[in-house]
Amino acid sequence: MTLPNHPSHEDAPAGVGFDDVPDMPNFAILLVSDLDRSVQWYVDGLGFWVEKKLTGPDGQLAVVHLRRAQYRDMLLRPAREPLPGPLGRGVRLSFTLNGETEESMRAIAARLEKLPQGTVNGPLSTPWNTVDVEATDPDGYVVVLTTVADRARTWNELKDSVRTGDQPVRLGR
Repeated sequence: MTLPNHPSHEDAPAGVGFDDVPDMPNFAILLVSDLDRSVQWYVDGLGFWVEKKLTGPDGQLAVVHLRRAQYRDMLLRPAREPLPGPLGRGVRLSFTLNGETEESMRAIAARLEKLPQGTVNGPLSTPWNTVDVEATDPDGYVVVLTTVADRARTWNELKDSVRTGDQPVRLGR
């Protein structure tokens, strides 16, 4: 049975294997000023890995597909000409990482602090029961990695904590 938004393998275009197109229900495409620098920042700092690299008809790298976990994807594309102003102005991307802990989020923040480009804020403890790392990449895109802080916390406790304060607090190191 084929569902309307789930084509069968037979429906793939000739010469394209169904598995050649990754399952990415949501993703961002970021235009970056220096592709190598950005890939390094996302891989070495945030823990993404390079899923695929695609070259364009001119033989130059056209897109890098990064993945952090299943359905935590983004594509980086090089800006072919200088763009005015900060590229990431007003853009904020969030990725929930269920397998992370407060300690691993601390490690991510520490890795980011060692990189010569970009900035990091965190880890942060939020009233809504998460630990977040907010990082700004070399082009100004803000990326937030978040994980649940306390899986045993009840809904009523969460509602009460959000009522009493709505600002994240930086965790001590």
